[in-house]
Amino acid sequence: MKFLTVLAVCLIAGATCGRGPCNDMFRIRELSEMLPNWTDKVKLQIISEDTDSPRSEIQSQINDIVSQQSDDIQEGYRLLIENQETRREQKYQQQLETLQSQNASQQRINALEQKHQIMTNMSLSQSEANEQIRQLGFNFHH
Repeated sequence: MKFLTVLAVCLIAGATCGRGPCNDMFRIRELSEMLPNWTDKVKLQIISEDTDSPRSEIQSQINDIVSQQSDDIQEGYRLLIENQETRREQKYQQQLETLQSQNASQQRINALEQKHQIMTNMSLSQSEANEQIRQLGFNFHH
């Protein structure tokens, strides 16, 4: 089972974007590759297509699947998500610092901060988050 941990680390190193917003946020594609059970893979596929449920519900469904897996898979997925969250936070901080160093308008800084809040608000569905980000003038791809 150590192989799965190594696989997760390789996926962390090579992970870029998933196929869709929920895939990207929850790393569904990578998680699916770790799972030995086809039933769980099908469940993940269905979950990945859900853009209307609150992301907290989607996260809960994924956590239910992960909790039934081996310790190695659970740890690999945890590392994958932690790495992604760290990268996202670093990217946000870099963007914020760049805007500030360029003496960007407070409106642009506020828009970036609002986008960050929307992206981390798990009570929103992916569709709602995308729409709110579009209203701020951003492309919904993060």
